[in-house]
Amino acid sequence: MLKKKEIENKIKQTFTQITPNVFDSVLSDCKKQKGRVIVMTDKQKLAPWKKSIIGIAAALVILIGGAFSIQAYRAQHAVASTVSLDVNPSIEIKVNQKEQVLEVNAKNEDAQIVIGNMDFSGSTLDLTVNAIIGSMLRNGYLSDIANSILISVDNNNTAKAAELQKKLTDEINQLFQNNTFSGAILSQSISPNAELQTLADTYQITLGKANLIQQIVNQNPLYNFEDLVSLSINELNLLSNSAQTNLENVDSVGTASDKAYIGIEKAKEIAFQHAGISASDATNLEIELDYDKGVMLYEIEFNSGSIEFEYDIHAVTGEVLKYSSNDKQSAPSQGTDTTISEAEAKEIALTHASVTESSIQNYQIKLERDDGRQIYDIEFYAGNNKYSYDINAADGTIVKYDKEIISSQTGSQGGTSSSTYIGEAKAQEIALAHAGVTIDNIYGYQVEFERDDGVYLYEIEFYSDYTEYSYEINALTGSILKYDKEFEDDHHHIQTTAPAATSAPSPSSSPSSYIGEAKAQEIALADAGVSSSDIRGYKVELDRDDGIVVYEIEFHSGRVEYSYEINASTGSIVKSDREIDD
Repeated sequence: MLKKKEIENKIKQTFTQITPNVFDSVLSDCKKQKGRVIVMTDKQKLAPWKKSIIGIAAALVILIGGAFSIQAYRAQHAVASTVSLDVNPSIEIKVNQKEQVLEVNAKNEDAQIVIGNMDFSGSTLDLTVNAIIGSMLRNGYLSDIANSILISVDNNNTAKAAELQKKLTDEINQLFQNNTFSGAILSQSISPNAELQTLADTYQITLGKANLIQQIVNQNPLYNFEDLVSLSINELNLLSNSAQTNLENVDSVGTASDKAYIGIEKAKEIAFQHAGISASDATNLEIELDYDKGVMLYEIEFNSGSIEFEYDIHAVTGEVLKYSSNDKQSAPSQGTDTTISEAEAKEIALTHASVTESSIQNYQIKLERDDGRQIYDIEFYAGNNKYSYDINAADGTIVKYDKEIISSQTGSQGGTSSSTYIGEAKAQEIALAHAGVTIDNIYGYQVEFERDDGVYLYEIEFYSDYTEYSYEINALTGSILKYDKEFEDDHHHIQTTAPAATSAPSPSSSPSSYIGEAKAQEIALADAGVSSSDIRGYKVELDRDDGIVVYEIEFHSGRVEYSYEINASTGSIVKSDREIDD
């Protein structure tokens, strides 16, 4: 659309060719008379050519006014900037040129809790941000153990984006700095691109959080985008600081809180105690907060004498997840011709690990060259541990060894030894027996070998008779760590009631101390005062909550949704809830 001056110039160029210097005076008269009724006498009548010019000039005034009206509308209703606030709640705020709020969007469930029933339409950006920060503080999303927020500004005008970024940072920083709370702020101006937009849409996060994660991943190849999506901004802030990540165009104010973790000093104390040395004996100490397989942990490396130690310490519990030691002086001089056999190398490793050959599994050995010498690279599993050894092929000295704890559970259940993996076939047998179905009556079967919180397990899913089953089976003991059974309510052959007590797996399918699913169901229905024939959408899951194994049961009856947690050992109701369906 032509601007005001451009329109005036074009018409002026046309008419000054015929009537030089007339256009300006006519236009001025027209502007003066705009909106007024002009009554002319005969003497006041204008020449035809002047009437034409006045008409065109009047049209020009209307056109210019219309252009201004459109511009005013756009200034009022068009999105000029998108501001996103990320903590774990992720919220997008769209504003016009005057920084008046057009809409506020919640990107996740936590954000919906923060926004609640507040309507920000037409409010100023300042007021909206203040209200959102206040709600985050009241609802505990911002606290002394998770104090970081990410501010992101998207505006086509980079100068205005930077100006708004600084303004919001200063305002929020003033809100943060008080006697009871001290926050940390990451802020950035972003320029969306197709790749970034795809990531944000795929993982349902803001462009700002997507940009921050992408930068961390680009500089730390051990991370992947999907793993970091679930982390809060405080955790991302801690990780980037610990790894000394250079975040481009991201400004930082304040210090991210680590109060949710045991802390560096406690992690060092645990590692030194496990290694059997004092703090004064440790040299070349390096410690870093890291994230691996869903766990925040401290990676610690240090020397004591000629031995190098490496530890992974759980950042919350202090558990030693992994450790290794390497004696640098154990390697003999290079060039020796003496070579021990594979059998001798194996014996050395098993003796050092204090295990017998009959108690190990998945044994592997290979001869390879490392730092100019030949070594036997040996790996095997025994008990709840994975062992790795580098044995010098020249004289049998242990160059390096590693022992990783893969399960915190010991002993055996159901006659299955904890020293070996039970295998996929046995895990499938356990799941089907517990579900009370045969392999001929299932479909959609899937199995996956996983490690979860240090425990190796088989994740199994399958369908039978329009019911979806999912199991987590301990890979060492065969015990059922978790299971879930869900009836497919949307199927035309829907089973609208819970299975009769006689059709549920017998209590003996679970550990002998558990009451069984049928009894748990009976307890829940009795407390709810309904019968199995009156309910629908029945679901049951065996889970662990605060160290207690419980049956989690959900069902609907009438317009009421019921949920229960039944102690799997005692049958007591740990928790119950009733909610009226909308």
